[in-house]
Amino acid sequence: MSEPLTLLGNNWEPGETVVITFGALPVAARMPAPPPVRVGPGGAGAMAPAALPARQLPGPLTVTAEPDGTFEASVIIEEVGSVLVTATGAESGTATLVVTVLPRPTQPPTSPPHDGDLPVTGTSLGGPIAVGAIAVVIGALLVLLTVAWRRRGGANSSH
Repeated sequence: MSEPLTLLGNNWEPGETVVITFGALPVAARMPAPPPVRVGPGGAGAMAPAALPARQLPGPLTVTAEPDGTFEASVIIEEVGSVLVTATGAESGTATLVVTVLPRPTQPPTSPPHDGDLPVTGTSLGGPIAVGAIAVVIGALLVLLTVAWRRRGGANSSH
């Protein structure tokens, strides 16, 4: 089921009847061969046949402009593609709008693609932490050995 499209209009005559119609826009027809090229006085140009897609569009809507010249109407357009929306009032004239209806996004998969385990992100810190811990232990041992060596007289014993 599609979402409702809300059409808002303004600058209409207060109380004016506005008829809103929906039309398919022409699209380039699918062709098995390249389109024919016609050469005219201005140069060369490609011509492609156009076709109106067979689509189910909403029928006309009739609304009445509010005292401030605005109107609001809702419609559901089921089909994907571009639709020409035309609002016509006897006094205010015509306004047009092209609406593009996009396909619904596909739903994400219901089961995780990684067999239920959480995905691994980032890098493993085990290696760098182990190297850092070994460096701290070696540093502490070197400090202890230096202190002990100096207490025993070291290289220049003056005792």
